[in-house]
Amino acid sequence: MSAHTLAPHDDAAEVSVLGAVLQDPEAARTAAEMLHVSDFFRDDHRETFGVIKGLVARGISPDLVIVADRLTQRGRLQAVGGGSFLVSLVEAVPTAANIRRHAALVKRDANRRRLHDACVRSAERAFRNGEDLAEVAADLRRELDRIETPAEGDGPDLVSLADVTPEAVCWLWPRRIPCGKLSLIIGDPGHGKSCVTLDMAARVSRVLLWPDGGAVPPGGVVLLSAEDDLADTIRPRLDAMGADPSRVVALRGVKVPGEAVPAPFRLAEDLAHLETAIKSTSAVLVVVDPVSAYLGKADSYKDAEVRAVLAPLAALGERTGAAVVAVMHLTKDAQRKVLYRAQGSLAFVAASRAVFAVAEDQENPERRLFLPVKNNLGPKPPGLAFRLAAAGSAVRVEWDTDPVAVDADAALAGPEPPEERGEREEAKEFLTELLAARPVPSEDVKRQARAAGIAERTLFRAKRDLGVKADKEGFRGGWVWSLSPKAAKDATTACTGNAGNVGNLREAPGLVEVQL
Repeated sequence: MSAHTLAPHDDAAEVSVLGAVLQDPEAARTAAEMLHVSDFFRDDHRETFGVIKGLVARGISPDLVIVADRLTQRGRLQAVGGGSFLVSLVEAVPTAANIRRHAALVKRDANRRRLHDACVRSAERAFRNGEDLAEVAADLRRELDRIETPAEGDGPDLVSLADVTPEAVCWLWPRRIPCGKLSLIIGDPGHGKSCVTLDMAARVSRVLLWPDGGAVPPGGVVLLSAEDDLADTIRPRLDAMGADPSRVVALRGVKVPGEAVPAPFRLAEDLAHLETAIKSTSAVLVVVDPVSAYLGKADSYKDAEVRAVLAPLAALGERTGAAVVAVMHLTKDAQRKVLYRAQGSLAFVAASRAVFAVAEDQENPERRLFLPVKNNLGPKPPGLAFRLAAAGSAVRVEWDTDPVAVDADAALAGPEPPEERGEREEAKEFLTELLAARPVPSEDVKRQARAAGIAERTLFRAKRDLGVKADKEGFRGGWVWSLSPKAAKDATTACTGNAGNVGNLREAPGLVEVQL
């Protein structure tokens, strides 16, 4: 098959359109209405018409000089062939009278190319194992419809915010799990992440209240579980949690014609099947546990590849209104902030609108904590506590009625060596003395801490222990640290002598000499 057949185009028609446009402002307006930049086959023609169309959109009549100037500003004049290329376009067209005919020829060949490409893609899919032929045909029909009814003009898709109607956030679990968005639950293996998601599924299936009393919207649930068996783990747990199993479906894989075993489900290739499952079950909750098992060939540590998988998944949630809850394990680096400990790229956390951590209660190993890490849609809600209770051969989640105020970073921090505990106590004494009388700029605190041999990590741990507040001094001012009124009063009382003289509140001689 010849290259001409593979990519039909009429070079003379493209030249005629561009030459006419550079001669006649009315021809430019006609071409801008009839054609898109992508309708041109040659790269230099597309680049030139892109400049022309942009000028017309701004009410500027394009001519050879203006177009050359715009291409020069973009650094693209020489790339398209220089000024001589633009001159050749004008010289090749004696009149602009035939602009509509030539533009129609350019459009015809562009649509031929699109039709050819759509058919080739559909043919390749039709011969690929596992493809649903009805779905291939439907996709081809949609592409043909787009070719027959071209989209509106090229360029950025701009929306005036004056035309956007404000909407309240829709919540599956009020203040915690948003509808139509991607959320993430992270934690170490064996701490109950999967049990929490099954408890959520059970509540949705029975329209029960959430643990904190919030209302549950009715709907189905779609589960993607790569680590737990449906028969001996998931179904017994759902039964123990009081679920209606008829409203919960598990997406085990993708059927392949002629194959007895479904192919593994992959987020990058099989989202259409997930969308079908959501719509057929009226699902309001989708659980992907763990999300790393469904990435296919994407590298979980490469931001671009992770975003390429998660963006369509998030769009699917928005399109269907279902809350998508992904589950991930944590890295072993307990000294890092929880926000950076999801196993893989930071893109998992960045793409999620809400992130929660499941951790073991350090003071009660039988208790688990469900703690907010990130919430882009509102203030962080309080943490919750739960226990995993035996229910025959399964387990169920039993939630405590009272919220908890434990910080996720503190809950998931590794055990502190004895020497660091001593250093932290010294840092707490340092902060108490320094801040007892007045707030101090944070940069001054850090400088004096360094001079006293206190590591910044230890300083911040002491700051958290003492409840030291960080406030900004006006719009352009810096941050200042201060003790709470009660802590400041206690510190002043402890440091005041019988005669009323303040002793320990004086800065240590070594600190006075620090150059600020």
